[in-house]
Amino acid sequence: MYFETQKLSVGYHRRPLIEDIDIGIWQGGILCLIGPNGSGKSTILRSITRHLTKLGGVVAIGGRDLDGMSDKELARHVSVVLTDRIEPELMTCWEVVAAGRYPYTNHFGKLSREDQRIVEDSMARVNALELREQRAEMAEASERKRQSILRVEREWIMRGCKARTTKSKERIQRYEALLNQEAPETDEAVQMAAASSRLGKKIIELRDVSKAFDGRPIVSRFSYNLLRGDRIGIVGRNGAGKSTLLHLMAGELAPDSGTVEVGATVKIGHFSQEGRELDLNQRVYDFIHDIADEVRTDEGTFSANQMMERFLFPGDLQSVPIGRLSGGERRRLYLLSVLMEAPNVLLLDEPTNDLDVTTLSILEDYLLGFPGPILAVSHDRFFLDKLAESIFEVRGDGEIHRFTGNWTDWQAKRRAEEALSPKAEKPKPAAERPRERKLKFTFKEQREFETIDADLAELEAQITACQTEQESCGSDYVKLQELQARQAELEAALEEKTERWVYLNELKEQIDAQNG
Repeated sequence: MYFETQKLSVGYHRRPLIEDIDIGIWQGGILCLIGPNGSGKSTILRSITRHLTKLGGVVAIGGRDLDGMSDKELARHVSVVLTDRIEPELMTCWEVVAAGRYPYTNHFGKLSREDQRIVEDSMARVNALELREQRAEMAEASERKRQSILRVEREWIMRGCKARTTKSKERIQRYEALLNQEAPETDEAVQMAAASSRLGKKIIELRDVSKAFDGRPIVSRFSYNLLRGDRIGIVGRNGAGKSTLLHLMAGELAPDSGTVEVGATVKIGHFSQEGRELDLNQRVYDFIHDIADEVRTDEGTFSANQMMERFLFPGDLQSVPIGRLSGGERRRLYLLSVLMEAPNVLLLDEPTNDLDVTTLSILEDYLLGFPGPILAVSHDRFFLDKLAESIFEVRGDGEIHRFTGNWTDWQAKRRAEEALSPKAEKPKPAAERPRERKLKFTFKEQREFETIDADLAELEAQITACQTEQESCGSDYVKLQELQARQAELEAALEEKTERWVYLNELKEQIDAQNG
């Protein structure tokens, strides 16, 4: 055994976090430590490398106790790269591989040619894996873009397109090709069924609702009838009135005019930025049990203890006072308290703030299975891209604009609107009749419109050729890395060119309608 620990105990202030652990690794072996935040993974590494004094036990390399080594000798055998502390003098070849670059060429240059080749090959494998993840993310983004384009083209088809012209035929063919394109395969994720109460037909209806503060309008004559399947993202600058809109819907704030009607079966779960008042001396267990002892879901009935465990509050953490929880843990506890009430309508105000990746993943899974409407205020565009099917933009002047699609779709439509909106004309004398600005292609746009279909076909052909070449790479990870990077560039270029294609076709349609 090259590296081993015997009855290693680690912790802080002589309070053990992990006790009596035995680890053994053969030379060349790889061991991964996994666990939730705060479980002690980094503490083990710090104790092994003497960044933190261990509470007990032995750590040995090649049969030698690390406690008997000097700092200089220890550095030759063991190195550590922590997320909050990077130490260049302790970097090893493995860490060069993990970093994906040569940050300290003087160390790398001391290796033999064969060792350098091994490091380069390992780096190529690591980068290839990273590129695969990037490609998966790009595939998801492309699928969202495809759905967005299909919505636009479906509306054009339904308006009664003219298929006599070559361009119209090509547009219809491209629509059919997009329609028949298969969505990217995704890994099956374990989802947690959502607990909710029965929801009737009438949910929340706003009629001509207005609200102002100190004379400044926040919401002006806004009407909306909330539907069962709504997934609404609410965006806007800070102070525009996003939280105010949620407070109006929740009945926590009275409108200046208009009405807010809530259905008899509606049970609102409002996760606000302010949170709820927490008794810091109350135990986590008692806090949740005071809300409900159990919840019923499609998966069955879960006790409060089981729900706490699902939200990363294991048995030992359930018995501690709330005051001993970190800020992120209190936020997570508040979120769980809202969901334990089994709401059938969710109003979420910045729900992803202060949540770690694991909790965020649990929340996203929960929301995907939630049967009722969800309205979420968020600046997290990735969260809104996953959740939202429509966007409410709160402008800050009382206006609330509605868009179909997620955050990315909203951004694209905003840019298209800004590009199509005519520039403000200078005021002219009253006697002079103002000229109506006619839409038309610029010379550059006309040339681009004539060639863009061929450009798209060429990019698609290059991507297909690149994918075919990757299949024949075998174990040549360096070449595979280069090809995957090339494919990522081509797919980014295709997405940008597709956006231009949509814009130019919409502009052409407006020009044709203008000219009769």
